[in-house]
Amino acid sequence: MISETEFAELSDSLSTGFFADKVMMALARTRRLGQLQDTDRPTMKAAYSLLGQVLRGEKWLATRKLNSQSAESAVAFDRAVHALPSIRVPHEFVNYITHLRQILQTLQEKGKASEEEIQKVRSFFFNFARAVSIESQRVIERSSEPQGVMIWAQPNQGTP
Repeated sequence: MISETEFAELSDSLSTGFFADKVMMALARTRRLGQLQDTDRPTMKAAYSLLGQVLRGEKWLATRKLNSQSAESAVAFDRAVHALPSIRVPHEFVNYITHLRQILQTLQEKGKASEEEIQKVRSFFFNFARAVSIESQRVIERSSEPQGVMIWAQPNQGTP
């Protein structure tokens, strides 16, 4: 049985993964049509906000003051770090996320961006979705582990 906390974690990670998929689809549509569609503007705005949350999560490392907003930012930061495993230098990470935000801002203001820029943002959100998917899988696996007395009843436990 899945606990309430695990259910909340799973729900959050799944909805975040679906959001990342929605961003990728909107970017694919923009690339294909050559223009950001009005129906995709709220998604791009939310993606921009998410990247801002990632940057706030990075700043949280210095303060470590925990509240609901900083907790969400720390989670977004952690997910972004897992989405960009090749970037290990903090200032490069911040610069990359800032650059992605600038691309999204340009996309919102002008309705278009270069194919290379769109691909950078799509790649990030693809990796972000993959990182969140792994997170979801871990929650599912953790909740399916035997609890309490059931541990001794499992096969291959080497009982005498």
